[in-house]
Amino acid sequence: MSVKLEDSAISSLTIENATVNVTKGAPKEGACQTDPILMLDAPCDSMERGETGTQTEASEQLGEEERSGVRISEEVIVRMLEALSESGRSRKIYERLNTLHDTTRVHLTTMRTIPIMPPPTASIIDIVAGSADRAVILLGEVMHETWCAHECGLRVINRRTISSVLLPTCPTSAGFLERDLIAVGTVGGEIYNALCFDKVSNQLFSAPVSSLYVPSSGSLVAVSIDGHIRLCALKGAELAVTKSLEVTVSALPRSIRATRSTESEARIGLVSVSGTDKEMCIVSETGGIWTTSLTTLSLQSIPAYPQPLASVIFRPPHLILHGDDGRVHVCTISGERVDSLPNRARKVVVSPDGLLIALSATSATPSIAFHDLIKRRMIIEIETTTPLLSIAVKGRDGLLTVAEDAQIVEYDVTRV
Repeated sequence: MSVKLEDSAISSLTIENATVNVTKGAPKEGACQTDPILMLDAPCDSMERGETGTQTEASEQLGEEERSGVRISEEVIVRMLEALSESGRSRKIYERLNTLHDTTRVHLTTMRTIPIMPPPTASIIDIVAGSADRAVILLGEVMHETWCAHECGLRVINRRTISSVLLPTCPTSAGFLERDLIAVGTVGGEIYNALCFDKVSNQLFSAPVSSLYVPSSGSLVAVSIDGHIRLCALKGAELAVTKSLEVTVSALPRSIRATRSTESEARIGLVSVSGTDKEMCIVSETGGIWTTSLTTLSLQSIPAYPQPLASVIFRPPHLILHGDDGRVHVCTISGERVDSLPNRARKVVVSPDGLLIALSATSATPSIAFHDLIKRRMIIEIETTTPLLSIAVKGRDGLLTVAEDAQIVEYDVTRV
């Protein structure tokens, strides 16, 4: 018998398979015998799309009362606002106590004054501090013609005693190789190993030695205006060159090379070197900046622009550039400028705790400026009674200065 579905309303539909005999009460496939069996008759529409809901949609079926959330009384809100206001007032009170722990102020205490009595025809070039209360003062002239005929030498300070060392040519830079052994570069390209009155000469360059740097005890890095970098090691009383590199125009970045000669093999003058016990930074007189490892001596150029540079201080992650015009810029290792000192400086040094100390370049208003490298802000600028010629960091909290009246003044630097 056949029935047309459209001729009658269907409330339920059951289709039995005559070929399969299902035992009443037997478990269905995928179920167990203890499962309850529930059968309902419900109308269905063959064209209606079935619902495929998920468990996460159950919250949408909640009633209006269940979705209303938690109600907070007005009294609770008032108490919360009062607690926030009281917390703000307490925070302002405690912030005033932070000044007791703030180390953004610097206090200088004069420890001692030492007269050095230089030769009447010699000028004070620089002062370099060593360990164990030792220092050396370079005496001579900065400007030279084709030869040096000045009265020049050193004043070596060993605790409370001062000794003199005469040199045939004017010194340019110095560094302590060991406790009592001083390496001194001269305008003639020599490097002297000065031990009080004894000295041994090493002719390493054909032009003046511009800068010396001691990475570790018994080792020395020297650069010269002739474009050479020499890595030396102390063997006995002499310095032996272990590595050497010649820097030419081809090593300059393109931004500076365009202003130089087209001869890529021409050597360029190197004016300063500074670094740590593993790597160092070298700068040229035209603004070239390079970093290199002491083991490989392979130069890595840092992006720069043409500028006359006088010295560099390499204290990762900071790079301090001191120009011929006295301007001081603080940069990152990648060459990005992050800060600049407001006034021009004659000389800049960095203390072990990251304090940048700059000596004023103007003798009319002599002063020493202190700049925090980490916080990138000026701390204080202290005026001095007499004009100063040079400064040097002594240990962790000491500062040596050389005044125009040939007096060495030692200060204790305290951050309060």
